[in-house]
Amino acid sequence: MVTGDSEPSPVTTARVWVADGRAAGVRRRGTVVGRTTVDGEEGDLVEIGLLYPESAADWIAAQGPDVVVFEPDVLAKSVQDRLEAVVARQGGVS
Repeated sequence: MVTGDSEPSPVTTARVWVADGRAAGVRRRGTVVGRTTVDGEEGDLVEIGLLYPESAADWIAAQGPDVVVFEPDVLAKSVQDRLEAVVARQGGVS
């Protein structure tokens, strides 16, 4: 029997791009595995183990354009849906 405060294993691993100097909370929860450029902006490729991928979509979407989900596709779609909903509530982009 194993006892103690062991944390549950992640359900999935997300791969996200994080803009340089941004989204410190995302960086703290993940591991930098590389560098890449998104829309001409340099950033880190970060892997994050997720216990609750659906709730992670809210947290990641709150980072706005500073974080882009590469994998898994379902998380990327969930984040995109949330960001589009914010734009729709604001009356579109001007």
